[in-house]
Amino acid sequence: MKKWRFNGPLLLKLTSLVLVVTLLSVGVTTFFVARLAQRSLETRAREDLSADAQMISLSLSEALAAQLSDPGALQEQVEFLERLTKRTIRILDASGQLVAGSTPSGFDLKDYFAAYVNLEDGSVLQVFMAKGEISNMSRRIARGSILIAIVVAASAVAVAYLVNRSITNPIQDLLAMVRSLQERQFGRMVLVRSTDEIGQLGRAFNELSEILDDLFETISSREGQLDTILSSMDDGVIAVNMRREIILANRAAADLWDLPEDVIGQNLFDATRHEELMRILEKTMDARETFTSEVRVRPGSERTVAITSSPLQDEKGKIQGAVAVMRDVTSLRHLEQMRQEFVSNVSHELRTPLTSIKGFVETLLNGHLDDQQLLERFLRIIAAETDRMIALINDLLDLSRIESGKLKVNKAAVDMKKIFDDTVLLLQSRAEEKQITLENNIYNPIIVEGDEKLLRQVALNLVDNGVKYTQEGGRVWIEAEEGLDHVEFIVGDNGVGIPSEHLDRIFERFYRVDKGRSRQTGGTGLGLAIVKHIIDRHKGTIAIESRVGKGTKIRITLKKIS
Repeated sequence: MKKWRFNGPLLLKLTSLVLVVTLLSVGVTTFFVARLAQRSLETRAREDLSADAQMISLSLSEALAAQLSDPGALQEQVEFLERLTKRTIRILDASGQLVAGSTPSGFDLKDYFAAYVNLEDGSVLQVFMAKGEISNMSRRIARGSILIAIVVAASAVAVAYLVNRSITNPIQDLLAMVRSLQERQFGRMVLVRSTDEIGQLGRAFNELSEILDDLFETISSREGQLDTILSSMDDGVIAVNMRREIILANRAAADLWDLPEDVIGQNLFDATRHEELMRILEKTMDARETFTSEVRVRPGSERTVAITSSPLQDEKGKIQGAVAVMRDVTSLRHLEQMRQEFVSNVSHELRTPLTSIKGFVETLLNGHLDDQQLLERFLRIIAAETDRMIALINDLLDLSRIESGKLKVNKAAVDMKKIFDDTVLLLQSRAEEKQITLENNIYNPIIVEGDEKLLRQVALNLVDNGVKYTQEGGRVWIEAEEGLDHVEFIVGDNGVGIPSEHLDRIFERFYRVDKGRSRQTGGTGLGLAIVKHIIDRHKGTIAIESRVGKGTKIRITLKKIS
């Protein structure tokens, strides 16, 4: 008992000494641990805050882009992110004025950690975190350090392991997640194993990742839809801001103006070098009205573009730029010109025989009906002019049916030798009147795929033209050159020939090399146009070669049936 009494005070002293030493050790350890923890947490907090700021700037990109059209959307997004991240967020413009966010009462910068991000539009994003959060975490770490100092080594190892698993790993996961967000790899999740602040932070990051993933997917989908719509448009679309910089240009516009791939952000005039286009858009922005105009793509070019330019306005009516919708109307203007020429030619071709008929009729009615010889001569002329008009109208009807697609092509096996034989027989008497030798040098049947009625019309027009425009004593012939699956028919003559400058237009409606001579021979000016359309409907080809004074050859190619 005495021993225990002796030992008791010693143990008490030793215990007290150990306790004091332990307390001192724990105190010193705790102090240094707390200081080190404070610094580490402050460093980590600043890093995390910077990462948060970068992440927040990304999440605000859409709201910043839409600020001009919807200023309230930016404030709503900032408030949402403040609730989500537990951070104080402010956006200041270049002059230091508050654009979005708020300043809490009693706000003092020395009580907060701050991170700043310069945004693309010149404004600054400020993100604040209270330093008190770090102090609380430091106290918790100090208490943990005291417990760790007291427990046995094995327990210390276990505790270290648990701390490593419960603190270090989640933080590393969070850092990896932040890096993924910085790289726009949204949708990544952190495995949450605890309910403490780190666990709460992990869940907050997971929620934020889901939100950003959905947001990015929505934005990408809308951008994809817009790109698809704009890319599929035949009309060109170019939009510029008030600085005359291109903010949108679809594929059709790029092809129309030969724009480079990186045209977005470039000055419109620098990209297109087209003063008229720039003038139209500037006029639209200045007058705030829609304008339409037609311009040539390049000086001296026949390519014509119809431009409709409209102002771009935000919801408050403020001008933000202009958008131009452009359509290539070159073919339309060419068709309009052809229509005008067609109407003019038809009017002229009908007016001439009608005027002649009217003159002869008036002459007869003015006292010459009793002159039998004059009556007969005038009636013959009237009949000939009437035949000319009937032929013209028939050709016009045929051409109209062909061009409108109403003329059906009933393809079958057709013997072109027989068609040309019949054509020669039909025109033989007319050729003999001019002492023209008319030959069909096709000696064997040649079967092609086509419409017999239409191909007879082709043969008649071609051979008849040869007879019309060949001088007396001349020669018109027909021959064929067979290939593997096609056959080429040549209708040639040694007539007057056609000057080379007329060959490109010879198949146009009402186009005549010598209008006076054509009318004398009874031509309507539509025969070769009809021939070309018929050959095109048969998926064949037609070509002409001619030399003045030497004659003309017209070659047609049709699909052969073996």
